Parts: sequence; structure tokens; C-alpha cells
Amino acid sequence: MKDKVDMASSDTEEYQKRLENTATAHLVAATLITTVTFAAGITMPGGFVGNDGTHPGSAILRSSAAFVAFVIFDTTSLVFSSSAVLIHLLVPLLP
Repeated sequence: MKDKVDMASSDTEEYQKRLENTATAHLVAATLITTVTFAAGITMPGGFVGNDGTHPGSAILRSSAAFVAFVIFDTTSLVFSSSAVLIHLLVPLLP
């Protein structure tokens, strides 16, 4: 009987360790996605209009449908990956 109890606690410990390793891997992946999407949002594709344009400082490709889709998906990715990182960091604080 005692062997079964030792086996069960060993399986539980192994499961906990695998779960912690998985959580760490997910946190690293979410942090990398957040970093890349933030960098992509700052360095706009196509560049910006200079001082001589009608709207100085705005994106050159602002009227392109592909650019609008890029901005929407980049923003969505940034929000979700930042939320995942925050949730991973706040879960250990829960009682």
C-alpha cells in the first residue's frame, strides 16, 4: 500500500515539474511575441512622411488596405501577448 502512495506522489511531483516547465516556455514565447510586435509597431513599414508632406509624421502607406490590416493584427497580437505575460506573472500571486 505504501508503494502505491509513494508512486502517486512521485507522479504528482513529475507532473508539477512538467507543468512548471511548460508554463516557463509559454512565458518566454509570449514575451518574445510581445517584443517583436512592439518593434514592428514602432518601425512602420514604408516609413513616415517628412516635413514637406501634407501630414508630416504620418505613415506613407496609411491608405493601403494591407497596411491597415497589418496595424490591426499587430495591435491585436501586442494586446494578447502582453495580456498573456501579465497573467503568467500575476497567477502566482493568487491565493
